[in-house]
Amino acid sequence: MYISLEASIGVGKSTLLPMLAEELGITAVEEDLTSGSEFLEALDKFNKDKSKALNLQVTLNKIRNRLAKSHLVGEYLTERSMLSDIVFTKVMADSGFMPKSDYRLFYSMAMENLRNNPPETVVFLACDAQVAYDRMMSRGRSEESNNDLQYMIDLEEAHEDMLVEMCSDLDIPFIRLDYNSFVDPKIVANSINRMQFLTAMGE
Repeated sequence: MYISLEASIGVGKSTLLPMLAEELGITAVEEDLTSGSEFLEALDKFNKDKSKALNLQVTLNKIRNRLAKSHLVGEYLTERSMLSDIVFTKVMADSGFMPKSDYRLFYSMAMENLRNNPPETVVFLACDAQVAYDRMMSRGRSEESNNDLQYMIDLEEAHEDMLVEMCSDLDIPFIRLDYNSFVDPKIVANSINRMQFLTAMGE
């Protein structure tokens, strides 16, 4: 069983993740894509040739799908899921980094993987793009230095538009939290526990 913590860049997922996992009594799984050569090789190809966007996203989705399969046994809180892959790929397609036809192929593949290995619950940390942008800039990560405000706006709008719809299609319980101000992990944990209780009562 795994619960997915979803949000745009800079919102505060990484900070909340371990504290929330502790409140829930489950294992935190941070997003760590740079430790394996598979993703780094795909990223390097994309940085050299933007037409490799589909290859990058397919590689990322394969990695996340393997992780999802391994997290079906036990209890985990993960930083992002395959839902994020679809959101980010949609923004890439809308920005012209890949043909719409490639996005549709990717969407079909990623949704099938999600149907086979879905999160038990999705928690979305909603945050205005300007707030997320300011937080991102304040932490000064070099790999994020090229993300401009318009990109952050596009990402937040895609998260808002797509996550609830995909979760509905996949019958995944969905929690949206306003994260323009940081929320106490205890409050987030209570929201998750209440959602899981109500879901179990409805079964």
